[in-house]
Amino acid sequence: MTEDRINQSWFLQIDVTATGPAEMCLTVGGELDLATVDLLRRRIRETLELHAPTAITLDLGRLRFIDLAGIRALCELHDIAASVGCRLTLGNVRQPALWLISRTPPLRQSISSLH
Repeated sequence: MTEDRINQSWFLQIDVTATGPAEMCLTVGGELDLATVDLLRRRIRETLELHAPTAITLDLGRLRFIDLAGIRALCELHDIAASVGCRLTLGNVRQPALWLISRTPPLRQSISSLH
């Protein structure tokens, strides 16, 4: 295991919360990049397998950085969630991530605000 793998949770924090009987919220903070995307993929897959939600919101309000690997991972996770009947929504998306995500189909339709 490389040092990057060992420390990836320091660079990306993910808190999982049930927000309804079949709804989950994953609050994502830190940096979503090539070094950390596997952690997010793993957490989303675990959430889908353990809870079988119909909706997952990724709260990106604490995200400080996202690169192309992060955008690709969000697209992939959007498709994975849809394939099992789960709607993936992106909430609290801030600049500059908002600029990137809003220009990336299918992610632009996933942007919402959290209440």
